[in-house]
Amino acid sequence: MGLGWIGNAIVVLTDQFIYLLTGQADSMSTTKFPGRYPCLSKAGIVSCEIGVLYPSAEGIVLVTLDGPQLFSYDYFTKKQYTDNYSPSDIRAAYYNSQYFAFHNSGCFSLNIKDKTLSRISTSPIAAAPHVSLEDSQLYFISGGEEDGVNALYKFAENSNDAYMIYTYRSKDYLLPTDLNFSSARVVLDVSEWGAANAANIASNAAIFASGGGQGVVNEPTVNDGEVNYDGLKKVYTGNTFRFYGDGVLLHTRSITSNDPFRLPGGVLYRRCYFEITGDLPVSEIAVATSMEELLDAA
Repeated sequence: MGLGWIGNAIVVLTDQFIYLLTGQADSMSTTKFPGRYPCLSKAGIVSCEIGVLYPSAEGIVLVTLDGPQLFSYDYFTKKQYTDNYSPSDIRAAYYNSQYFAFHNSGCFSLNIKDKTLSRISTSPIAAAPHVSLEDSQLYFISGGEEDGVNALYKFAENSNDAYMIYTYRSKDYLLPTDLNFSSARVVLDVSEWGAANAANIASNAAIFASGGGQGVVNEPTVNDGEVNYDGLKKVYTGNTFRFYGDGVLLHTRSITSNDPFRLPGGVLYRRCYFEITGDLPVSEIAVATSMEELLDAA
């Protein structure tokens, strides 16, 4: 089906078993790993510093010199995987410590450093992802929705690209006993948009104050200019943090600064997770059982 590499060893992925080839070219030894994780997509195989990642029928598998393991076990079930990610059609690339898996309805990435899963909307469908050795950027081919002509795109071309609205949900944490997290903090990354965003907000305020910003009905094509040709600038609206305990929404907060804040007290839960929605980059999210614990970890 396909090949990967770990150091000087070659990983052979088939539609049944996994083999490891080691040694010199004229006298290589073959090791057959136990377990069956058939490779479903040759284009989904990537080699990186932790081993070889690829899509199987069970999920995303990681192969190391010690053998295979189901790397995506903590991220989604087999049913979620097969129902949503068309594993036999996955085209993958390894970029910025993440396994990017482009499938027929979007893309997901597994970060090997912080162990997070992200789902990305891509339209039209992206194909042939490739990381260039020349500039270390991720490229892919995609056809236009109207004319179907293929074009080459660069993933996150530069730091000034407009951020899209996103929703991030953490995993469901199983606590050792019933607990209450009383404090939280969300640290926003404002290094790229801060000054420009403030200037755009001021510019838009001036336009509205002068009676503009309403656009023209049925005049130019909608969204053909900056914003309907009304002169308004793109601004980032911020993020909303939500915290859940035992599946119940316990707290919602609009994030306007990096300051810590209180979560509801007096309620205990065994499982919890958090969610953040918005259009600003976030560099850190932390929850703690006390404000002191949160500040000490800063």
